[in-house]
Amino acid sequence: MATCKDKAVCEICGKSYGSPDLNNHAHLKHIDAKAATVAEEGNIEYWYCGGCGKYFADAAATREITRADTVTAKLPQPTTPPTATPTAAPTTAPQAAEQPRRTAQPTVQPTAAPTVQPVSTIPATGDTSSPILWAALLLCSGAGLAVTAYKKNRHRS
Repeated sequence: MATCKDKAVCEICGKSYGSPDLNNHAHLKHIDAKAATVAEEGNIEYWYCGGCGKYFADAAATREITRADTVTAKLPQPTTPPTATPTAAPTTAPQAAEQPRRTAQPTVQPTAAPTVQPVSTIPATGDTSSPILWAALLLCSGAGLAVTAYKKNRHRS
């Protein structure tokens, strides 16, 4: 049986014949996915054919990919925020806090801005006609049919 690399071999004489079968990858090896880290790259799950040197995304070797498609990039270096150095506490004795002065000023409470509520949550479709218009059109068409029928019967008699 021919493979992606070798021609088929005759069982009787041992000579090869025909051409390689590019769809028969007998040397297919499964490679597990490996997560990327800060120190090294990772890879996706893929299959490698040692016979023809091609990479595949599936076990049936129907979707060929490149070596670059299998590699996942290293993770970025984590950035650490600068650490603050502790400072010495003041050695002075605590003093009494000064009381704020009270003044007779009126306090003004802020008012909230009025919110606008949508009139309807149903989107406009362009149909702005009213049922009264439809009823009027129905009456007019009915009257037109009645007049036509009357004239047709009058003409026959």
